[in-house]
This record gives sequence, C-alpha cells and structure tokens, in this order.
Amino acid sequence: MRSSQASYIHVREGRGAINFSRFNQAYMMHATTSPLYAICASNDVAVSMMDGNSGLSLTQEVIDEAVDFRQAMARLYKEFTADGSWFFKPWNKEVVTDPQTGKTYDFADAPTKLLTTVQDCWVMHPGESWHGFKDIPDNWSMLDPIKVSILAPGMGEDGELEETGVPAARWSQPGLVATALCLPVPLTSRLCSCSLWA
Repeated sequence: MRSSQASYIHVREGRGAINFSRFNQAYMMHATTSPLYAICASNDVAVSMMDGNSGLSLTQEVIDEAVDFRQAMARLYKEFTADGSWFFKPWNKEVVTDPQTGKTYDFADAPTKLLTTVQDCWVMHPGESWHGFKDIPDNWSMLDPIKVSILAPGMGEDGELEETGVPAARWSQPGLVATALCLPVPLTSRLCSCSLWA
C-alpha cells in the first residue's frame, strides 16, 4: 500500500501479480511534494461533484442532517433536565426568531426550514449569553451549522464551575456516555466538537 496526502492506493494480490518497482516508478511519476498532484486531482473531483444541482442537494442534505441532530440533542436535553436529571446540550441558540413573522421558537421545536435557510439563527449577537463572548461585534461571527459542538454539564453560562458535572475529557472516552456517570467537576473543559460533513 502506498499513501499520499490525499488518498491510499490499495494493492490486492490477485491472479496477475504486480511488479512493485514498476508500480512505484509509475506512482512517483505523478507524485511531488509541491503541490501533490493527488491533492489537486482530489480537489478537481470534489469540485465536479459539487457542480450544479447535485452539489446543492448534497450540501442541503448535510445541513439538514446536522440540524436534525442538533434538535434531537436539544429535545433530549429539555426532556432530561425537566425531570431534574442531566443531559448534554448542543452549543447553539436556545431560542430563534423567524424574521418574516417575528415569531420565536425554542431551538428544539423550530421549523427545520427556518434553521436551514435563515443565517441569523447561527449568528452570535452581542448581549446573548449562550455563546459566552462578552464584547463581540454584531454580525461578526456565526456558527457553522454542520460543525456540532456539545456542551457537557458542569460549567454555567457565566463560566463558573457548578457543583457536579461531566468533564468533556472523561465523557469523550468510548463507552462512558452509555454509562451516564455524573462526576464532580475537576476540569473546566465542557466542550466537545464534531463535524457531520463526511
């Protein structure tokens, strides 16, 4: 197997054996360190895949999946915390406003079309406590809806440690989330980020 920065080349031993020195020579004809042609080719393929309606469709599907995931997390957070328990929470606005009607929705219950088409649902405005930035200029920064950050219980919106919580370094370990441990908070880390774009 030979690897580059863009891909792996898998060689299967079959009926026709591959002459490795010949293969390596052919590969090296197309490889360089600046820029690596495989990366350029990979970028060209990606551009072609995203061209026209297929690209719009793929992008919209990814955004829809990420928003559905965020809303499912927000609903579970509301359900568990209403019973006095705890759950993880997506890092995004808790309330969004439809600019056309002025109606406000809990993020968990907002129409998907609103969350996937209205940019203001993701903008960090000054004075909002959910994002934790004190003197942020208006319309200066926004979340990427497909990059989901998950908040672990244990730190308040004011940045102060709470009595109990789940340190992000602990719950990101395999199997720990399934056991639903609630530990004292020895760490200030409360954020874990994952991307749904694959």
